[in-house]
Amino acid sequence: MINNNHCPPNVSVENDGGWTLAVRTKHGCRRRRVFNAKTTTKCGANLDGPSTNAFTEDGTEGGGEVQAAVEELTLYMERLVCRMPHTFLNTILCFIKHILRNRPLALVRSFGIGPIETSHSSAYQLILLEAIKDRFGVPVVTSQDPVTTLCEKRYLEGRGITVLPPDNLKSEPLVDVGPTECTLLFMIHCTQRMYDSALSYYSRTHRLHNLILIGNDPNVALSCVFISQTSDSFPFPIFSAFAQKSVAFPLPDFEPSETAFMCTCISFLSVNNSE
Repeated sequence: MINNNHCPPNVSVENDGGWTLAVRTKHGCRRRRVFNAKTTTKCGANLDGPSTNAFTEDGTEGGGEVQAAVEELTLYMERLVCRMPHTFLNTILCFIKHILRNRPLALVRSFGIGPIETSHSSAYQLILLEAIKDRFGVPVVTSQDPVTTLCEKRYLEGRGITVLPPDNLKSEPLVDVGPTECTLLFMIHCTQRMYDSALSYYSRTHRLHNLILIGNDPNVALSCVFISQTSDSFPFPIFSAFAQKSVAFPLPDFEPSETAFMCTCISFLSVNNSE
């Protein structure tokens, strides 16, 4: 019996109206098998296979397996796109257009999008990310996440999204964005520390006024953290300063997946608070 709370690193289980067993192979792919919740009370798996870094590939063996997994993921995403409410997408795209005020959106950086193959929430988030990319003709979109598999990496790159190593959230962006261009940080359900790290570059280079954040409401995210009168003493000073100056608007309700965009907002600095 696999317990959801104690899964080994190369196996994940998602319970959504039943059992979904996702096994990561040595080639960085995932294979899914769905079990009916009413007829299946337990399932087993051979866990002796070695775990592998998601980006490891030998270039020859398993190439067909990876390609088959990419094709399966493509079909899976196409089915979810058909279930994506157009009103939800249009509301967000119109709001981003209003924030941009005719400025070009030159870069989108995604952090922590999660396991696209096995999580409906992550897959729906990717659909929104791609809609933003296509609507505003964003030339460069990058993704950083330690759980991205080789299959997901190939799929994302096939969609025009560059997959970067996830090790340094404080790193400079892949391209230099001009002073009149905007950057969007796509960071849904990340931690306060992740927000603080990702915002550090833009705070250091005085470019917060050209930044749009899609993620947790900054003030709600910090509500359980002790905040003193001086911003220098905040546990996450950069994120806290952004929260104090930013305007946050919640995303509309999303019926296909309750958790995909829960407590998610679009945040940006208002004109009066721009640097």
